[in-house]
Amino acid sequence: MKFKIDKKIILENLINVTRAISSKNIIPILNGIKFELSIDGLYLTASDSDLMIKSFIPKDNILEVEQEGIIIIQSDKIVDIVRNMPSNEIEFEVLDGLKIVIKSGTSKYNLNCFDPNDYPNIKIEENKNNVVIESNILKQMISQTVFAISSQELRPFLTGLNI
Repeated sequence: MKFKIDKKIILENLINVTRAISSKNIIPILNGIKFELSIDGLYLTASDSDLMIKSFIPKDNILEVEQEGIIIIQSDKIVDIVRNMPSNEIEFEVLDGLKIVIKSGTSKYNLNCFDPNDYPNIKIEENKNNVVIESNILKQMISQTVFAISSQELRPFLTGLNI
């Protein structure tokens, strides 16, 4: 996998998917973000096995695509690296299947990555019967019922809202 992308675009999408990563993960690979570069664009996926967030960057928003591929990069490291890059253009290149080089301006980082074959195969299926609710109504509904959520994780089914 080898591509160049604008710092602002990749950082925005990385921050979005990292919301799915739990600090209490006991499975090391779930602390990573799956980068999947295809003909269509770049898919970023993060999961804690209960929640999964997938973000898509269309090919039009990627500056240059030289080679497609898949790699899993540690989430805490990649977000910090991208955030602190000096230039607005960042180049990602996978070497030997499990190593990635990230370059921007005069900065260069070499990271060991996880094997993409070890990442859980989680599929998101789109439902054809969507429900559309205005955001202010949804916020109001949640604020009127959130007081009843349990803060104890002994009975996980009581720690959420049933919509």
